[in-house]
Amino acid sequence: MMSDSGRLSGLRVLVPRPSPQGDKLVEEIRQLGAEALHFPVVETVPPESHEALDQVLRDMEKFGLIIMVSVAAARSVLARMRSLGLNWPRSTLVCSVGPVTSQVLRDNGIRVDIEPESEFTSEGLLASLQQVELSGRHIAIFRGQEGREKLTEDLEKAGATVLPVMSYRRQITGQPFDEVIQAWRSRGFDVVVITSHNILDALLELLGTQHRFLIETTHVLVISPRIANYCRRNKVHNVSVCTPGTASVCKSLKQFAIR
Repeated sequence: MMSDSGRLSGLRVLVPRPSPQGDKLVEEIRQLGAEALHFPVVETVPPESHEALDQVLRDMEKFGLIIMVSVAAARSVLARMRSLGLNWPRSTLVCSVGPVTSQVLRDNGIRVDIEPESEFTSEGLLASLQQVELSGRHIAIFRGQEGREKLTEDLEKAGATVLPVMSYRRQITGQPFDEVIQAWRSRGFDVVVITSHNILDALLELLGTQHRFLIETTHVLVISPRIANYCRRNKVHNVSVCTPGTASVCKSLKQFAIR
């Protein structure tokens, strides 16, 4: 029987996810015996202007519910509050998209009241809020520049007043991608792990028309049906779906190791 440390032996995996989540995933993949290349294709940067974000942060006590949709949102909000010398409001309910985001908040002394039990997505957030009276509640959603509108729309349908707040932006890395292309062409990757549509967009741009065939001929593992559909709309069809989370991704990689 193969030991746990060798279950992915021989598998070559490209992880284009940003740090710190990408670092943890790569570490787990390597512990299972696979060869993993970590190349973050997008970077988290501040908004072009902090004016709107700062106004909300100064008025946080006016909101009955605050929602953090990602680790990047939590980190950027906390960093900006420190810069402004602001304290977190004690009376406001806090909802987090998942355990990693929750841990970032708790590490900074912030109580997390609501968190999805399993599906760490906008849909999971909505399900976790079913027991909360939303009608008439003022809600701030901290998210990235290209955050999904579904969460806002569904909360508004439930009678809430919702303010989406851009707390960070994603941009394509400025690091040279040539070595990744060279490795992809010479040895190939068995799997590319895609955890957001922004990551796919960045990969396609970095590959360009000349090397687009590399991802079109490689197995792609994504963490939601929504991202899978986005891949297919962009003519990336060799897609498998797993649930979010490092453990789920590693478990799903085993299907490629035994082919």
